[in-house]
Parts: sequence; C-alpha cells; structure tokens
Amino acid sequence: FYIPDRFDEGYGLSMKAIANCLKSKPCKVLLAVDCGSSSVDSVSFLKASGISVVILDHHQVSDKRPVPDAFVNPKILNKSDNNAIFAHGVELCSAGLAFKLVHALVKKGRQAKLPGFDDFDIREIMDLVALGTVADLVELKNDNRILVNYGMQRINKKPRPGLGSLIQVSRTNAPVSTYEIAFHLAPRLNAAGRLKTAYTAIELLLTNSPEISAKLANELDVLNRSRQQIEEDIYKQAYEMAEKSFSKDNDLVLVLHKKGWHVGVVGIVASKIVRDFYRPTIILSGDGEVYHGSGRSIEGFDLAAALENCKDLLIKHGGHSQAAGLAIHVKNIDTFRSAINKYAQMTITKDKLIPQLKIDAQIDLADLDLNFSDQIERFKPFGIGNPAPVFLIRNLSKIVKYRKLGQNGKHLCFWINNGLSKDLKVISWNWGEKPVPHGGNLSIVFEPQLNEYRGIKEIQLRLLDLVTEKGS
Repeated sequence: FYIPDRFDEGYGLSMKAIANCLKSKPCKVLLAVDCGSSSVDSVSFLKASGISVVILDHHQVSDKRPVPDAFVNPKILNKSDNNAIFAHGVELCSAGLAFKLVHALVKKGRQAKLPGFDDFDIREIMDLVALGTVADLVELKNDNRILVNYGMQRINKKPRPGLGSLIQVSRTNAPVSTYEIAFHLAPRLNAAGRLKTAYTAIELLLTNSPEISAKLANELDVLNRSRQQIEEDIYKQAYEMAEKSFSKDNDLVLVLHKKGWHVGVVGIVASKIVRDFYRPTIILSGDGEVYHGSGRSIEGFDLAAALENCKDLLIKHGGHSQAAGLAIHVKNIDTFRSAINKYAQMTITKDKLIPQLKIDAQIDLADLDLNFSDQIERFKPFGIGNPAPVFLIRNLSKIVKYRKLGQNGKHLCFWINNGLSKDLKVISWNWGEKPVPHGGNLSIVFEPQLNEYRGIKEIQLRLLDLVTEKGS
C-alpha cells in the first residue's frame, strides 16, 4: 500500500502521489481508497499508462467524472452507468466500503474454490471498520450501525495488540464505546497523519508484537499532545480573528486564513469555530501563493455542494456535506468568501443558523439508577444519526462540590443533588473560565453515561447546558 504525504503530495490521487507510488510500488492495478472521485486527469493518466484503476470512495463526485475500470461510490446514482457499482441507503465511509469489497471478494473466492479464501475470517477486521466508521462521522444507521456494533464487540473482547496499547496509553476505561473511539483513540491515530506521516498509525494497527505496539502507541500519544498544543495556538488566533470581524447577519460562512498555520490541524480548528459561532467554517493556510484548508459545516448546509458551486475559484476541492478540503490561490480568497456566502444566502434559512438543543425527556434525579442506565445502553452504538438521548432535570438544590480537570483546568467536574438523593457526578468538557454557579434551583441538560472502574459501575452525567433560577 501507499499513503500520500498530505504536505508534500497533497490530498488524494494527485499526479505527484501517483508518480511516487508507482516508483516505489510498481503495479498493474491501482485501488484508490477514500479518494479519486474528482481525479479526472490522474485516472486518465493511469489508464493511458496501462494501469487498471478501481476507485473506492464516498466523497463528492465531480461534474466531469473520472472513468476508472470500476467506480465504487454511494454518491453515484446514474443507474445506466455500467462501470459503476451502486450502494443505496445510508452512506458508508470508505472503511465500510472496503469491508463490503473484501466481503464480496472472499465470497467469490470461496465460490471459485481458490486457495486460502476458506481460511480468511472476515470478522477479524471488524474492529477496523468500527474505528473508521466512527472516526469519519457518518451516520450510525442501517449497515453502519451493524458494522460498528460488531466491531465494538471485537475491540472489547479481543483487541489487536495495537489497539490494546492505544487503549492503555490513552487511559481509556473499559468498555470502549463510540465516545472513546471518537475522543480518545481516533485523535491519536489521526495525529500521525496530521503532523507527520500516517504510516506510524498503520504500523500500530498491523503489528502483532506487543513490544512494537507499545512503542508506537507511545509515539502517537506524544504526537497527539503536540497536535493539541499546535491546534490550541491556532484556535486562539482564529477565534480572535472571527470575533473581531463576525457579522451575525452577513457572515453565513466564515472563511479565515493566515500564513503559517499548520494545515494538518485546521480541520479540527474549523470544528471548534463552528461550535463557537455556529456557522459553516473554512480555515486556510500556506506559505506561498496557494493555500490549503479544511471546512466543517452545520446541519442543513452541504459544504461539498457549496464548494462545487464555487469551483471556478478553487484549484481543487472534495469532501462531503459536513467536512471538506480545498486548495485555492491566495488572490482568490476574498472573492471566494463572497461567493460562498452568496450561495449560503440562497440555501440556508435563518432557523438553521440557530443551534438547537433537542431534549428527549424531563426526568427526576431519582430515576437515574443502574436499571435506567441499562435501558439506555440498549440503544447503542451512539453517534451521528443515532445520538445519545438527552434529558432535563429541574429544581436541583445546588452544586455540592466541584473541581477543575485537565490542562489549565479547562474541564469541570461537579456533584449535584436534590436534597433527597445521593450526590451525582457531572462532567462538563471545555467549561473554560466561566464562573461556577453556586445558587440553588438549578436545571441541567445532559447525556447519562455509565462509568465502570475496577468493576464498580456508576452513572455520571455529561453536561450539555445548565441554567439557574435567574436564567444564567
């Protein structure tokens, strides 16, 4: 396999990546995974060179489509195209598509009685499918829900050495859920590709050696801490930039750029700016005439479609509705900002720009026992498209005690009660420097979570919102 270097070769099936790939890995068939759906020139070059091309991807397909020998992409809907393989229903990420391809090949190999196919156990790769599906933020419905459910079972019952080491170094408590994948494991795996090369993460997932996996997991943990610091520095600058210029009525899409920002983390920064301003956000950077960047969106705004609408101003682009990447000449950034905001004015209604916290039910503190938690557990796996249920509790007497957690005390842990029940632990991530309310008559909105430590199970609450009787 060959993984393009995002800093030197760019994203996806670029001509430079192809040249380097063929130089180190000569081949007659090239399978492009998670890229290629808009790589018209690259595919034409490969086929003219006598190389068969298979594209396995879930990103936006360009108007002028590449013509590989086989095209596997759920977004292809033209049923008259005999070169396309169609996937209907909920969108699979490329890890899910790869699993489907492997499944089909194993089935065909067994039917043809080819050697080795009967011995291949497809269940052994289910953990990788779960990792990829959760990390790529596709909806956990239909096939995705099934794939993640079985993959999670394998991660918890028989983790491969690399995952076992990563779980240990990230101090992740069992059982591992989609939450731990999204916030503990995936960031460390992604840190390698964001700052250096993704090969370290690949080696970790492929090795059978506990010693090598421990070494690689520690390397990824160090890289992740470095990534967090770089990301935090850029985030502070981007936030200040956005705060100074933001117009609630005119800025439907934020486009922020600065020379020297690390392009490997701008997508994460974009996610944080979306959280703060609730606007689709694109962060760009570079050190020459061409800037690269990533964008994140809000519900109801298709970012990939917006970039396609502005394609005349871009060098290249790709992605899906909630996340996308692009390259642009610096001289075109201001024009692009105006163009994408004009497109947004035609496609976003005002109600879509107001973040909504959907509450499933109001309950009492006394309802929160282990039986209640067991009922919630049956709805898992939670994620995009199948969110964890959200509850409201009113008239809590007070915050009993609290303490700050994490670097610089950016997280808050506190305990609540209603004067009748025992104290209950609440975690608020990224609380920041906001004052801790001490008044009575609190109302909180939260997701219940089951925490298990050394065989002891207890319910804790992940805080989503909090108000006092004065509405603060």
